[in-house]
Amino acid sequence: RALVDIGYEIFSAQNAQEAEEIFKGERGKFNILFSDVMLPDKSGFYLAEQFLSLRPELKVILTSGYVGNESQRAIIREKGYHYIEKPYVLSDLLQVLSDVIKSS
Repeated sequence: RALVDIGYEIFSAQNAQEAEEIFKGERGKFNILFSDVMLPDKSGFYLAEQFLSLRPELKVILTSGYVGNESQRAIIREKGYHYIEKPYVLSDLLQVLSDVIKSS
């Protein structure tokens, strides 16, 4: 809600399938994907790859309460994804969003 109040347009999904349906329904007209690493049906990594294959300029922000293994952290670094660890406060999220927008 706070992001909407400051001017961001937000689309919310409960799982990867729903996110893919929204992405297709909106014809991929997104600038940023913000997703949890662990989703009920697939991973945020999967979702990022699917969306990037259709919109290569898309920026990706992943979040998790626990990115426990080094391979996940390596993927985030390797792919150039942005990452914010849970729990986070709004000011931290806004800083990441600002960094992502500046890197565009």
